[in-house]
Amino acid sequence: MAQVPIQPDKFANWQRMDQYRYEHLGTGCWESWGPDLGPLENAIQDWREQLDSIEKPWLCWSVVDRFCRIQQRIVAEFGWTPVVGFDPRAESPTILDGSVKLDANRLLNLPTMWHAFVPEFTFAIAPRLAFWHSDLLVSRKHMQYLVNIFDNLTDGETAACRQRGWWLKKNQPCPGLVAATTREASRDQWRHGCGWWRWFSKHPNFRDQYECNEQTWDTGRGIWYWQKNHDGNVKRIIPDETGHCRVPWQQWKGQLSKGQSMTTEHNIDNVVRTLGIEDLDTREASPSH
Repeated sequence: MAQVPIQPDKFANWQRMDQYRYEHLGTGCWESWGPDLGPLENAIQDWREQLDSIEKPWLCWSVVDRFCRIQQRIVAEFGWTPVVGFDPRAESPTILDGSVKLDANRLLNLPTMWHAFVPEFTFAIAPRLAFWHSDLLVSRKHMQYLVNIFDNLTDGETAACRQRGWWLKKNQPCPGLVAATTREASRDQWRHGCGWWRWFSKHPNFRDQYECNEQTWDTGRGIWYWQKNHDGNVKRIIPDETGHCRVPWQQWKGQLSKGQSMTTEHNIDNVVRTLGIEDLDTREASPSH
C-alpha cells in the first residue's frame, strides 16, 4: 500500500465529485477512484479484523437474499467459510449459521459496492480468498470441480475463468465470475497494478504503456494482463454457466438493485431444479446475526 501517494482529504466530501465517478467508486473502478487511497486504509484494516482467523473464506456477495442463502449453504457444505458481503442498495442479507458477515462498506459509506471491490486487497486481509458473482449458482458437481482447484492453490497462484477465443469476445465469461486468489499472487498483482478492479491500466501502480479498451476494461481483465506480461501464475477455470442468472447491462443499469432485474428475468425455481440443488433452496433461513 505504501507505493502510492496518499492524500487523506481527497474524498472528504465525495458528494461534490462528478456524479458518475461518485456512483462508481464502489464498483471497483480505477478510472473513478483515482490514485489516492487514504479512505481505504482504515477500511482494509477493518476487513482484516472481520476476517480474522478464517482459513478458507469464500465471499458471497448478496444482492438477492435467496440467492445468497443458497450460495452460503453450498460453500459451507464443501468445507469453506461463507463470508457474506452485500450491496448497500439491496435487502439486508441473512447470515446463516457458520457464515460470517463482512460489512465492507461501514467505514466507507459508498452509494454502492460490487463483489470485486474487496478481492483487490486480498494480500492485506486474508491468506486466500474465493469469490463469485452474486448472480451465479452451481451444481454440486461443478462446485466439487471448483473446490478441487481452490483447495490446491499454492501461495502465489490465482484461479480465474478461462477466456474464450477472440471470435467469441462478446460472450466471454468475466475472469472473476468465479475465482480464487492467494496472498502472494494478490501482492504481486498489486505491485504491478494488474488486479480485479475495472480499468486496471488506471491503477496507481501500473507503469506499462497500455490503455484499456472496450474489450479489456471490465472486472478481472488485469489478471490476464498480469499472467501474460508479468509471468502471473493463473490456473484457468472452465465455468459452467447453467446457473448464471445474468441480466443484460442495459436492463439493470440504473435500477435500484441488480437483484430486482435478476429475479424478474429468471425463474429461480427452474434454475435450482436444473442444477439439482432444490434442497439448498428450501431450508428455512436462520436468523441474521
